[in-house]
Amino acid sequence: MRASHWWILALATSIVVAGLAGVAAHTTPAHRPAGTTSRPPSTNRSTTTRPPPTTAPEPAGASSAVLAANLLTPTDLGGFYTPDPEAAAAFLASAPCLAGLLPAPSQSGRAVTGLVVVSNLGQVPDVTEVVLSYPGSTAAAVYRSLTATMADCLLFAVSLDGTQLRISLGAGSMPAVGDASSLYQGQFQLDGLTEQLGLAFVLDGQEVFAVAFLGRVPVPPSDAIMGDLPSTVSAAIGKEA
Repeated sequence: MRASHWWILALATSIVVAGLAGVAAHTTPAHRPAGTTSRPPSTNRSTTTRPPPTTAPEPAGASSAVLAANLLTPTDLGGFYTPDPEAAAAFLASAPCLAGLLPAPSQSGRAVTGLVVVSNLGQVPDVTEVVLSYPGSTAAAVYRSLTATMADCLLFAVSLDGTQLRISLGAGSMPAVGDASSLYQGQFQLDGLTEQLGLAFVLDGQEVFAVAFLGRVPVPPSDAIMGDLPSTVSAAIGKEA
């Protein structure tokens, strides 16, 4: 072969080899998607874990000892009474509509007193006082539940001196006291006498008050000792304040 032909063949071969090398260098492997790199994803990506939000505990209500130290006493009501806790407990336990006043785990404190007349003083009523304290704003929900129950309690069932009674109660009026207040009252016959039952409920801060008057129908006008339930309720709240 002539020398000029060898030169042409060598030049053509070098061009072909260079072209194949360029094609190989720009070819994307079939198993790797276009636009990706061969560097693996990082496994050391840092993450920040935020602590869960904290909720401050609700402030507790007054303890039972504190509430009991400020209950009404015979002296507060003129000295005509003697304490009778058993009578108060029996009255509350026999009245289904007052179940919300019984001990409950949600209460911070609870105190009860019963004050009964030392002799037959006619219009002077027996008094039962219950004070409940709750943490935070729980007392408001308890008050609403108690008054809703009373509104639905068309006949108030209770046992008095071994006699089962069903007393028709109606909503009464009383001066505004505390954050909210309500009164229910009704009359009934017992041992041939016309008696009355009055129930007052008050919400005051973290406390719920309930005061029950039970005695003969008074002849108006009457004062705090002779059957004025609103005045007695105000005295009870004033002592606990």
